Amino acid sequence: MSKQNISSSNDQLAECHGLPLLDLNQSVWDMFLSTAIKYPQRTAVVSLWQPKLHLENLVRRETETSLKGGELTEPEFVLQWNYEELLKAVEVLTEWLQRQGCLEGQTLVTFLWNSAEWVLFFWAAARLRMTFVPLDPRTLEQTADEYIRRLRPSLLVVQDEAAVDVLDRASPHLRDVKVRISCTTSPSESWTSLCTLPSHHFDARPFEKGSTPGQELALIVFTSGTTSTPKGCPHTAENIWSASFDFDPDKDKNMIEKWLVHTPVSHIFAINNTLRSFRYGGTIVFPSKAFDIHASLKALELHQCTRMAAVPTLVQGLLSLPSFPGKERLALHYVTLAGTLIKDEDVRMCKRFGSDAVIQAYGMSEGAPTMSWLRDDPFLESGHYPGVGKVLPGCRMRVCLPESREVVNRNVPGELHIGGTSVISGYLDGADPEAFYTDEYGSWLRTGDQATIDENGAVQILGRYKDLIIRGGENIAPVKIEECLGQVAGLYSQVVGLPDFIAGEVPVAVVQSLKSSSKADIMRLVEHLGPSYALAAVTTLEELSIEQYPMTPAGKVRKNILKDLVAKHFGIASNEPDKRTSPPEDFIGPLTPPTSEGPEEVLSVNLEPLNLDKESTEVDETTKQLMEIWATLVISAPSKDDPIFDFADSITLLRYCDKVWRSLGKKLYLQDFIVHDTVERQAQLLQSRDAATKDSEGDTSVALSASEMARKKNGPPGVADMVHVNGDPRRFIDTRLATSRVLKGLGLSWEADVEDVLPIKASFWAFAHGPRPQSFRHRIAFRIDGRSPENIRKALEKGLSSRPMFRTILVRLPDTTPIHVVVRPGKTLYDILITEKAGLDEATIRETILDDSGESFSSIQMFQAVVAPCQDSTTLILTYNHSVFDAMSMVPWMRDLDMLVNDPNMTLLALTPFKLFADMVYSHQESMPATLDVQYFVKRFSGVNKQTKAFWPPQRAPGWMIATDQDSEHRAARMKVRKAEPIRYPRVVTKSKIPHMTALKAMNVQPVNVVKTAIALFNIQQTGQEYAFFNNLDAGRSWPFMPAWIPLPPAMSIDGPTMEWTGNMIRILPGETVEHLLNRIRDDQEELSLHAHAPLFRVLDSLGTEGPFVMDALLRQSFNWDISLQYLNGNKYGNVDLTTLKLIERVDWPDGGFFWEAGMLSADELCVLATWDDAQLSLAEAEGHVESLNKIIQWITTPENWVKPVGKLLKVLYDIGRKD
Repeated sequence: MSKQNISSSNDQLAECHGLPLLDLNQSVWDMFLSTAIKYPQRTAVVSLWQPKLHLENLVRRETETSLKGGELTEPEFVLQWNYEELLKAVEVLTEWLQRQGCLEGQTLVTFLWNSAEWVLFFWAAARLRMTFVPLDPRTLEQTADEYIRRLRPSLLVVQDEAAVDVLDRASPHLRDVKVRISCTTSPSESWTSLCTLPSHHFDARPFEKGSTPGQELALIVFTSGTTSTPKGCPHTAENIWSASFDFDPDKDKNMIEKWLVHTPVSHIFAINNTLRSFRYGGTIVFPSKAFDIHASLKALELHQCTRMAAVPTLVQGLLSLPSFPGKERLALHYVTLAGTLIKDEDVRMCKRFGSDAVIQAYGMSEGAPTMSWLRDDPFLESGHYPGVGKVLPGCRMRVCLPESREVVNRNVPGELHIGGTSVISGYLDGADPEAFYTDEYGSWLRTGDQATIDENGAVQILGRYKDLIIRGGENIAPVKIEECLGQVAGLYSQVVGLPDFIAGEVPVAVVQSLKSSSKADIMRLVEHLGPSYALAAVTTLEELSIEQYPMTPAGKVRKNILKDLVAKHFGIASNEPDKRTSPPEDFIGPLTPPTSEGPEEVLSVNLEPLNLDKESTEVDETTKQLMEIWATLVISAPSKDDPIFDFADSITLLRYCDKVWRSLGKKLYLQDFIVHDTVERQAQLLQSRDAATKDSEGDTSVALSASEMARKKNGPPGVADMVHVNGDPRRFIDTRLATSRVLKGLGLSWEADVEDVLPIKASFWAFAHGPRPQSFRHRIAFRIDGRSPENIRKALEKGLSSRPMFRTILVRLPDTTPIHVVVRPGKTLYDILITEKAGLDEATIRETILDDSGESFSSIQMFQAVVAPCQDSTTLILTYNHSVFDAMSMVPWMRDLDMLVNDPNMTLLALTPFKLFADMVYSHQESMPATLDVQYFVKRFSGVNKQTKAFWPPQRAPGWMIATDQDSEHRAARMKVRKAEPIRYPRVVTKSKIPHMTALKAMNVQPVNVVKTAIALFNIQQTGQEYAFFNNLDAGRSWPFMPAWIPLPPAMSIDGPTMEWTGNMIRILPGETVEHLLNRIRDDQEELSLHAHAPLFRVLDSLGTEGPFVMDALLRQSFNWDISLQYLNGNKYGNVDLTTLKLIERVDWPDGGFFWEAGMLSADELCVLATWDDAQLSLAEAEGHVESLNKIIQWITTPENWVKPVGKLLKVLYDIGRKD
């Protein structure tokens, strides 16, 4: 037997390449025709559910044929075609199709069951060199119109008139399909019946060999779409030739394989089996139109099928049938087992069919199979070897660090990447381009599967990364628990993650039944894996009110559906955000503690051991209650004297704290366990707190102050100090090396100068490193009189020492992830951040302020300062990157800087370090609260892809950027679109009196909601649609994903940007009154702010194909309620009166289409400031838009209009627009 695979040049690395395959530059028709000519009398297809004379008009039989099967003969009614008959039918059909205008390169879409027609049209597509797209008829009504819209087929084929009726009713795009065929009768003139197709004696015209044979698009298979929108997988003829290669031919050269095909023919599993049969002259047997386990068993026996593909549950089902005949009456000799968790018991089970080969295989819609075993592999001598197999010819594989191309070592888990001639190189229409990449070997696909490659080259699939249970930031592979449980005979289980407020997710096992083990026994089976793998619960299919696991057409468990069923069973409805704070009263499980009523009482943590009377009745009772709580969290409940760190990790301890609070109304903190490390000591502590509460008067709340939380550690940060490292030493080393390279060019070092490393949330990556040097920069300039440049520099240095975010350097890790590196205060750093420019005149200083050249912006410094003295004053020019500040953090900075310039020796108030917020966002972005926030926005944006006409402003030029685009890759294209010279700083500012704003405030309608309502109405006026889309910049001044009872400093004191992008998709109802709309927008904004910290890119990922539409809408238009706009009305910044700093200019370079900024200058004066992309809109257009917005604001704030329907306003605006 030839060598199965070639390892990588470094056998320590988890990378293997299969032997290359030759002669792939052929068409699919070359394959089919060659077989038909070589084996004309061999049976090609048998369909047990279709009558023998079905489609006789195409076959044109000259003699009777029958399928021989030992002593068993085929009943008269069974349809069967040999290759000669199939070829004749194909020629008749394709000649007719050619006359209807079906041509090479067009698309042939079918919604067909497992049937002879499916085979016929697959061959016809190959004969005409059309692209064959087999789709699942079970989803016809729900998906057909969308598929027809996406694929634009020239030919559409359905099974029968029932399907025709569904399509005629449900598919508006059906009218665009020129040839429509029903395989039975035709109910209308627009459909042709295949049964009545006239039989001509002319062969179809041949096609010409293309210039690149093998590269023509031959087949499109869609992914199952169990976790996202189905993606199209376009297979070339080369892919098909490679994937259908018989990598392990039977030693009996005369063997004619009979393939039992009982999985849906829209799935790659069935398609590959049929291709291998057609390539090597085998027979495919369809036992039924859709899967029927009784029909499959009948086919195995009566038609002596030799090959079958299955999953273990299907095999178990066949064996459990009373009519199972025994292996003596079967001819099955090769079983392909699909599934990632195959046990030795599964192999033994398959051998009960008499099969001498039970072989695992791995494949995807993107390419199958890519891994399997040779029957004579020495590692299979015992019958089973862990793993799905080794790399096959025409394929290659590697295991890499997640979200990376870095290949890991053997036996190290990582993400499986596959490639080769059997694997596609991209999805249809360019979907999900990040899933593919190219290197010196060719194209690779990131599969999303977690896997290892062992020292023998065998691959073991550990599970889908999407199925991983994220417990406290640690990845828990369900397959590891399933393997452990699978060691018990007869115990079948699936493990999913149950949402948990503290841990994020905890594992729960769903077993078929409890016949062989109790729940407690099952939970004990995984104790040896450690606390992280401890099962939170065990449930059964019966308890979930289902009879079997939800399955895909290929027999894989739909874990996303199973997970939802488990969550529902335990009272956690994933689509009900309020479950976060109000669990059912009768539910005791891993939910969020209830929000407390009234003032929160947080007692200080006592780190001294208590000496109370151990015989106290109260302590004994509390000890008993605590042990009962532990019994719900771990299998073996501890005694009252057991040290808790012997059996619980930090996540389990947090869950314990949560349950103590929920069950007893008492609070424990992680710090408590340092000294109170047994249950009894914890009971004593809780009793002491009860006593202290009863004896105390007034407020006993004690929360950590900002100064107490400030970092005072010497030396650079370690592994535990950087959350993005997640405890991984290699990630730490990558961070240190990448940082050192950047710092070396600045004369700094990791060891001496790095104070901290902060993660950057994904929505800020574009801020930190945008598409142009100016992206999301903010510049503000002050004139300072009566202070020397030295005094100003001293003030700056002291201010910077208290503001770590302005001392950050941008570093990008090897996987391109950006991080903020905080540099310790010192002269070297200050010389980098502060530039002194003496001898400049007023004009030069002015140009320095407005300098928008790319060279004036540092790509790594997040803060730059220029001190420019001129005559009796000094100009201070400060440039920031928006990833290190927002309006709320800028106000106290302006206050402190103003005071420091006046007195550099003054003491500043301590602020809450931004690191606490940044670490919290990163650590909990996969938690249950974050998931609920994500679900809120997914629901909010559902259907956005159907509302693109409501997007504003229109895009006339590539890119979205405000102010200069001279360093943009789109500069030339944008200049062609512009109708005038570029506007250096496009800006329109208006100030308007709003006399009734106070009255609206009394109605609890704040100015920010007035402007937001006006912007929504403005959008309706511009687009004529019923929805308004725009981005909200929410202040985000709250602690993300944290319950209210955790003692944290006020979020308003956080020294850094907590701002979030929150999208609006607001429907305007013309009959709604203005007052009702204002109140609705207010309530909507309040709810929006509650979910503001939803990780943006998790939202976009969860939306699937709708995600890019949301991002498009967010980039086009944004609204920011700017508390600092008071600088336009005097020397004031926010609520701070500046005494020494005289603000003379403020400019920004955001990436977007149109930015609305608004703020109150006084109780009744509103300022609206608009900036825009001048390649999309002219100055005159922008001025007109600002004027329109102000008119709407005036109209909706006039009391007499509050009872009027908004449709009246829209009509007024429409009439004004017509006059204009």
